[in-house]
Amino acid sequence: MNKTEQILNALLTAPDGEYVSGEFLSDSLNVSRVAVWEYIEKLKKQGFQIEALRKKGYRIVESPNQFSEYFFKYLLKDLECEVFSYESLDSTNTQVLRLMSEGVAPTFAVIAKNQSKGRAVRGKEWKSSEGALLLSLVCESKNKNAKIALEKLAKKIAQFLKKDFNTLCVQKENTLLYKSKKICGVLCETFGELNYKTKFIFGIGIDLQKIGLESKINEIAARVISEILSDKNFL
Repeated sequence: MNKTEQILNALLTAPDGEYVSGEFLSDSLNVSRVAVWEYIEKLKKQGFQIEALRKKGYRIVESPNQFSEYFFKYLLKDLECEVFSYESLDSTNTQVLRLMSEGVAPTFAVIAKNQSKGRAVRGKEWKSSEGALLLSLVCESKNKNAKIALEKLAKKIAQFLKKDFNTLCVQKENTLLYKSKKICGVLCETFGELNYKTKFIFGIGIDLQKIGLESKINEIAARVISEILSDKNFL
């Protein structure tokens, strides 16, 4: 964790409504009060509403309603998953392949605000709107059945959207439909050799704007990854 992430962790884990003093943050991180203020400003730029009061300190009033790399990483802090975040990419799945060629090993995720050449099944193009969740996750498994993993993930996404976000979607193979319109597609690519673990690359695109959940992009992105990595029977 870098110092900005450490400050965020301290603010988010403080008892509800309580302030975290600048002195405490300064001493804990071994930095000046000015440096603490600069880290707080970084968090504000990512959408955190942070209240500051003299002699009390700082507290988070509201979490971001837009994508925030810091908040996303915080939500994944209990999972062993490295995160690579980008403003714009050609394709998150293609970027996964680039990182793997550079020696980055599973498990890791790639997320982008925009992509110009999103990929779907059977070589089709995935076109996304502003505010869409564009995410790829690479992990390893002894299982080699991509089709089953693909449909299982689509089903899991439909289930938690209904349960936790009151959004009813209909699963159709690797896609989700909302009011007869496609709002989610899942792509799965595999790499591996006989007798070795298979590398699964899941590409997930969810048009959150169509279901009114663009403000929950961090929570939904983290939930998708958690559904895969925390379920021992998933892969």
